[in-house]
Amino acid sequence: MGLKKDFKERKNENLRKIFPISKNPRTIYYPKEWAEKVTPIESESISSWMIRTALANLTDLSSLLEYIAIIHEEIYYNHEFADLDFCKIPKTITFFRNYTGVSKRELRSMSFSSLAEKVFNYIKDKDINISMFDYSCKTVSECFNFLWKTSWESRMSGQRFCPLCLKEDKIPFFRKGWRLKYITFCHIHNCFLEEKCPNCGSFIAPHRIESGDFKEKVDYLSINQCYSCGFDLSKITPNFIEKRDFLLKASKEFIQNPKTDYKMVYRVILKAWEIANHPTLTKLGVLEHPLTKEKDLQKFKYRVNKTNYFKNIKMIYLIFGTAIKELV
Repeated sequence: MGLKKDFKERKNENLRKIFPISKNPRTIYYPKEWAEKVTPIESESISSWMIRTALANLTDLSSLLEYIAIIHEEIYYNHEFADLDFCKIPKTITFFRNYTGVSKRELRSMSFSSLAEKVFNYIKDKDINISMFDYSCKTVSECFNFLWKTSWESRMSGQRFCPLCLKEDKIPFFRKGWRLKYITFCHIHNCFLEEKCPNCGSFIAPHRIESGDFKEKVDYLSINQCYSCGFDLSKITPNFIEKRDFLLKASKEFIQNPKTDYKMVYRVILKAWEIANHPTLTKLGVLEHPLTKEKDLQKFKYRVNKTNYFKNIKMIYLIFGTAIKELV
């Protein structure tokens, strides 16, 4: 209890330094910059950087965003459910720039908000019937959320990560590319990305890091901890993919190709959905692949709801890999 109290006292003290309390919020004079500055790391997602910034200043991201919403009522949004990697919230970007010294340009480059906008316009210009994907995709936004990006929330699926990358990091951080649904493996370590904690079974949600009871037992919080039980995610045993895997080779070449743009990715997504519409796993064109023999993929041998294909990371690997191999 003493440790927990000490942590809360340090957190509240630091929050008062960042956001001095006043009876009249409009007369508050805020410090020019926060006490602890966190430098963005190359390929880091903006949500990862925001989480690290919050933790460095002895608070959590939710508390930090609540303070921002209180101070700037006009930029209030549901911070708990808003996907910070894909949401376009200019005034929040401005706020972080003012208090961290990191330029708007750098912050925007860490976000996928521009990608979402480009895809929306592309679909609109092409007059594509989005209902072709799934009956639940009634809007372009729903289609994008389902087929392009991994989940932000922790109830249905988790944010992905490579345990070996986290283990090798001097400063653990989450990569921007891990948020894209078609990226299912680490191109450096040739292993599948993870999205669940093996210790407690919770899906990974780094922005919820301070909601778990484990924080009473630790001196500090880190982004590489499971938000629910505190398990060190870098200790997970990776699930390697055979280096000679023909789908791995094709997928790596596609992902790492500097000429791969959102239009090419969109073509792959269309093809992947076409493949997912085949009646059985035997029609996927990858029957000879060793993964199809694994127990957790046997349930896909017979007709299932095709949306479930996109909830299993190995199945996504097979479908997108096959789509890439056929198109590229």
